[in-house]
Amino acid sequence: MASGNALALLIDDSLRLWGVDGRATADGAGVRIAAAGATLAVRAADPAARPVRWLLDDGAGRPDACPSVVVLLRLLRDRLGGDRRAARALRVGAAG
Repeated sequence: MASGNALALLIDDSLRLWGVDGRATADGAGVRIAAAGATLAVRAADPAARPVRWLLDDGAGRPDACPSVVVLLRLLRDRLGGDRRAARALRVGAAG
């Protein structure tokens, strides 16, 4: 599982890619995201809850279970109103 700092950096990069003004910071409990007028928290799920790896909490009720980083990023993008077209424009591949 990604460390809090690595996950915060990934989320920060994703916010920029989606065109969302915000910031992700690692704290003792996980990662706190302040963006688009919202504050969200990501924390590691209890190992007994596998395959759930992370919980995404907006403080308004029951946290969303995220079995993968892909699901976590998709939920964040949807919650924060990120641009889906920008995400499709990114291509990752071998150089050469």
